Amino acid sequence: MAILKLAEQVMKVTDICCEHGISNATYYQWKSKYGGLEASDLKRLRDIEAENTRLKKCTLNWPWKTLQLRICWESSNSGATT
Repeated sequence: MAILKLAEQVMKVTDICCEHGISNATYYQWKSKYGGLEASDLKRLRDIEAENTRLKKCTLNWPWKTLQLRICWESSNSGATT
C-alpha cells in the first residue's frame, strides 16, 4: 500500500520500483488489484482470501473423508444380518 501511495504523490513509478526492488509489471499488478482500497478494505480482502484458502483445503480432503466414512460404515454393517 505504501508503494502505491508514493506513486500517487510526486515520485515516478520507475523510481519507486527501482528503490523497492520490484518490476514495473509487479507495480501495475498491485495497482490493478489494490489501487482504490483503504487499509480496512485490504485487511478484509486478506481475511477473505485466507478463508478461501482454508475452505479449498477442506474441499480437497472431502473425497478422502467420504471414502473413509464409507469404508467404516460398510465394515460396521458387514456382520449385520437382514
